[in-house]
Amino acid sequence: MSRRPLVLICVPLICLALSPLFGIGLAIRSVLHTQPSWLPQMQVLQPLHTLASVGCILTGICALFVLTSDTLGARGAVFVRRTVSMLLVLFLPLAAGSILMGAGSGKEYLTWAPVLTPILILVFLVLGASFVVNIDAFTRLSPEGTWLIGVGLVCIPLGLIEASSYLLPAVAFDRELSFEWHGLDIVFAGWNALLYGFGILIAGGKGKPLRAPWLFILAAFGFASTFGHHHYFSPQPQVIKIIAVIASMLAALSFVKHMRAAVRFNATASSNGPVTPFLRAAELWTLVAFASGILLAIPQINLVLHGTTAIVAHTMGAMIGVNIMLVLGGLTFYLRESIDEACARRLKRYVTWIHIALVLIWLDLATAGTIKGLLRFEHSYASYHLQVTRAMYPLLILGPVLAVPLLLMCWEIFRIAIVEPSRANQAGQVDN
Repeated sequence: MSRRPLVLICVPLICLALSPLFGIGLAIRSVLHTQPSWLPQMQVLQPLHTLASVGCILTGICALFVLTSDTLGARGAVFVRRTVSMLLVLFLPLAAGSILMGAGSGKEYLTWAPVLTPILILVFLVLGASFVVNIDAFTRLSPEGTWLIGVGLVCIPLGLIEASSYLLPAVAFDRELSFEWHGLDIVFAGWNALLYGFGILIAGGKGKPLRAPWLFILAAFGFASTFGHHHYFSPQPQVIKIIAVIASMLAALSFVKHMRAAVRFNATASSNGPVTPFLRAAELWTLVAFASGILLAIPQINLVLHGTTAIVAHTMGAMIGVNIMLVLGGLTFYLRESIDEACARRLKRYVTWIHIALVLIWLDLATAGTIKGLLRFEHSYASYHLQVTRAMYPLLILGPVLAVPLLLMCWEIFRIAIVEPSRANQAGQVDN
């Protein structure tokens, strides 16, 4: 690689380093009865934590796209790298500033001021245009991966536009929830498609032939119809809820498919490559995300757990265990020439550490959510809140336990990409 996109490599690492720090602050605010005066309020910490997490995934996708384009010798790669870097460096500080100034959206996931969303949309329009221009090069690398990347580049800007449609006066409150969550689901589906597409590329495979038409139709139905399971109890049309249940239950077919793929991957993957631990973690947490998502889409279970930390457990498992592992695995793949055996062992150790900590946090959040969900029907908030809080005490320890390997991972990749090459260049200049 002639020139690494250093800004695009650094931005997702910075976001990932900040996310667990904000998360620890959230844990302290949620658990301790005596609130530290130096710690920002929940209405600031929560959207900043979400911004950092979502920012890591979206900027990581941008980095992987540019790194792949450079590898392919794509036309216009330099323009794309510079434009996307400039837009992201503009967007993220403004988004964080809007939250700190109390001008955030107050919405889930897209927590920044809505006026900034067009910048993010423009980023993915630039990537999409570059993809169209260079689609032949992507297709030669992997037809299946190309389809997934293309679908993701279409879905993310469309989802961002739809999720922002609540700003239109014609969108009433009941329809606002439907528009918001359908848009968010399209964004999630988009970044999942993109990351799985890049996952195929970094796994070194061409992917599978195109699916049978009925499988494509089934996937498209689930792709566009599951959004209703996020808010069964809002005043959306009943038919949307029924369709959402059917689409969510059909996801069990994908769960079986992914389970078989995970078994095959673990049986055939090499244990020596630095990327393999990331891919194995993503495969495992994909199964967890599918299983928990299917369960949470069952109306009777959703009634109990909706609005509790059990939903947070599902989200954390998907975002950290799948999305962020694929981002980090992709960065590691493109930096693999600079990774020696000692570094590869450290990366594998950090992935294991993250995996264990995430399992414990997932179980703790699911337990606390179940306690709240079961007790809130027959007890007052004051009577069950203490029990829920006690169930979350382990987060005060587990939060730092997860944060440490994430920070070490960020430093390791930063060192590989920037620190060591900089030292080598300085040494070369001294020798000359």
